Amino acid sequence: MKPFLAIDAGASNLKVALFEPQENGTLILAHYEVVSLELRGLEETDRTDLLKEKLQELFDRNEIRPKGMQANICAPSFQCFTKFLRTPAVEGSKVGQIVQYEAASQVPFPLDEMEWGYEIMGTADTGELDVMLMALKEEVVESLTTACNDLGIILSVMDGAPAALRNAYMHNYAEVQGCSMLLDIGSKTTNVIFIEGDGFFIRSVNFGANSITQEFAKESGLDWAQAEEYKKAYGYVHMTNMEEPADAYQAILVRTARNVMTRLHQQVSQTIQYYRSQQGGQTPQQIYLAGGGSSLHYTAEFFMEKFNLPIEFFNPFRNIEVGQGVDKQTLSTNAHWLGELSGLGLRMTTVGLTEFNLLPKHERISLQIEKRSLYVVAAVFCVGLVFFAQAIMNIKIVSTQSAAAEEIKGEFSQVASLAGQISDGTIRLGKAKESSAKMERALESRYYWINLINGIQGVLSKVEPGVYIVTQPNELAAITNRVDELIAQYEVNNGAKPGNVTNVQTAIWIQSLGPNMPTITVAGSGGSGGSGMGGGNAEPGMGGGNAEPGMGGPPPGGGMGGPPGGGMGGSSGGQALSTAPLEPIDTIYLKLRAKNIVNPKPRETLNREYSQLLEKLFREHEMFSNSETDTKVTSGGFNVDSDVKWFDFVLQLKLTSPIIMKDPELN
Repeated sequence: MKPFLAIDAGASNLKVALFEPQENGTLILAHYEVVSLELRGLEETDRTDLLKEKLQELFDRNEIRPKGMQANICAPSFQCFTKFLRTPAVEGSKVGQIVQYEAASQVPFPLDEMEWGYEIMGTADTGELDVMLMALKEEVVESLTTACNDLGIILSVMDGAPAALRNAYMHNYAEVQGCSMLLDIGSKTTNVIFIEGDGFFIRSVNFGANSITQEFAKESGLDWAQAEEYKKAYGYVHMTNMEEPADAYQAILVRTARNVMTRLHQQVSQTIQYYRSQQGGQTPQQIYLAGGGSSLHYTAEFFMEKFNLPIEFFNPFRNIEVGQGVDKQTLSTNAHWLGELSGLGLRMTTVGLTEFNLLPKHERISLQIEKRSLYVVAAVFCVGLVFFAQAIMNIKIVSTQSAAAEEIKGEFSQVASLAGQISDGTIRLGKAKESSAKMERALESRYYWINLINGIQGVLSKVEPGVYIVTQPNELAAITNRVDELIAQYEVNNGAKPGNVTNVQTAIWIQSLGPNMPTITVAGSGGSGGSGMGGGNAEPGMGGGNAEPGMGGPPPGGGMGGPPGGGMGGSSGGQALSTAPLEPIDTIYLKLRAKNIVNPKPRETLNREYSQLLEKLFREHEMFSNSETDTKVTSGGFNVDSDVKWFDFVLQLKLTSPIIMKDPELN
């Protein structure tokens, strides 16, 4: 088995290890090195060039040729979003749907801008599933991928630092009973990790060893680089029984270090309480210190005093063989902040670990195709050698026996046949790549409906619960989400403020969603006609009927699906999506019912402009066309008066990505 690389792209340091896998499934640590990224590594900008530069220097210094080598890499904790969820004990496919729904609401960025995954960690006492969610922003993934690919490195796994640490612990401390806490103090982030049997829980605290440097620099007047170097040379955590140093700078430094560690202790204590009360975990019986930030002198003694628990430094190479070229004494000093490297290395040889892989889907598919292609090429090469050897033998026979000439022709025909086979194989490989691309598109389309509904919901929420209108329609646009801007412009043009601007409460309901144009009935106070998701005289809720206000819809009339009538598919003129044709759908029609705007007096233009505002917002959304001919209000019943409670209108929405109902080629 070939050697491979493990790369930990941390906040302050780049750590790289060379592992040699053995046929018996064990690992040998052949080499490791830690390279400082200096202040540049802490910047929240693209780190691609910095990582590539430092990796190239490391490879050149150690005469390592990275081209074609496989590698596992992990992103630093400050770039990872980690969340623990509990879901009902349902089938695997349904778990994915639930997790995606939760992720959309809890991840602080849109999911389409993230690479994310989840793993079921176990079952809670309640019977619910404990699920770990991990996500990275696309630009982080792209930065790490590009830095490695540009050097010829083939990435196999992209993990997050917390998951890699967990894997390192499980392999090296499997015999430890009870609840253990791994306190990983990094440069920007501290991970508090609880491991209890197969149970696993993590919380990240957004400060670490750099907090000491920053506060020390501020108090001393040194710049950041000077403060960092002074900290490394003279820093320690001041204990209560120690005298204050005579040196003024050192006195400031050790006092600052204790203050930061005290705040960290408070955060860790709160995390322990949360783990016990909300996760049903036990109080830790021992603490393992990890991360470069724990190397500050007297850190272990400080936390031993605070927690009154046994504390030792984490050794991620406890059950990993160390090669002869590695200085074992130096490794024993530095091992506690190399846990991610150990966890990444184990991904190549050990099963039963946390198996996140946040590489982009196309990278993973390409890797699989490449692996299979190597087998195909090797097989063809072997067959070619057989035929080539036979041909050489026949050539020798030709030199002595002229009667063998016809035989040689036969051998050449076999070689030609082989060439044809190779050509056929190339064609099949191309088709396999095309099929993989289609499968990738199909997998990505699984979440299209959720994203579409979320997109529609997001637009509707912008016009509910209220909008601004003015009392005199000729003065200003009657309804707008840019009231302040338009008022200012009116003052410039007219030299005075416009009339009274009023916030008006509004409400809007979805009556139908489908690929065909629905009919519009004359707006009225009742809820007759139409179709909806439910129908009948339903009770309040998602169904139709004579529901009360709320999620069930406007009174009396339809709920989310509309007034009394049929199932989801729109009014009598619409077609249900469940019966839609197999051809791609690029245009959908959204039939809406909205509250009649009669403030300050009934005026048709208010309702019309309300619908036009909604039209504008849909055109601005990335899922819909921004063309006025594609995304527009196509019909509406705006002739209302003060006695009418509701009005209906239809929006034509042109999708930027058509809905593929079914791909016959994937049957």
